[in-house]
Order: sequence, then structure tokens, then C-alpha cells
Amino acid sequence: MILPLHRLDVDFSERHAAVLDLARQAGGFDVRLVRLAAGDYLIDNAVLVERKTPRISPRPSPTGGSSRKPPPCLAAHTARSC
Repeated sequence: MILPLHRLDVDFSERHAAVLDLARQAGGFDVRLVRLAAGDYLIDNAVLVERKTPRISPRPSPTGGSSRKPPPCLAAHTARSC
């Protein structure tokens, strides 16, 4: 039996996501379904992940990234942003 190495809080909105099943099958995670104020996954109360479904943009940004600012709830979260 693998002991949990990391805590993974998963927002209820992601309860049917494949990532949740993979984390449970892999072991090493203490997986908890919770209501997160921001993001979809919170790892070890330090890394906040917002999962997005990719979509094809008709005009990619010239800088290669998004020029939009993060929503205030993500910008103010205490977890590190990537």
C-alpha cells in the first residue's frame, strides 16, 4: 500500500474529470472533493491549478501568451501561480 505523499483538493466541478481518477489510481495522493474558492485543483495547499479545455484561436497572440489578466480571485490566492 502506498501512503499519501501529497494532498490533492479537487473542486466539486471536477468530480467527473479523468485527472481525478488518475490521481486515485496512481496512489500517493490524499484526494479530497471540496469547494475551492478559486481554481480546480490545489496540491499540498501550495499549487493552484485551473484546468482549461484547449480551443483553437483564429488569431494567436503575437507574444505567444494571453494578454488577459487573471480574475481577481486567482490573482489574490495565496498559492503560487505558474
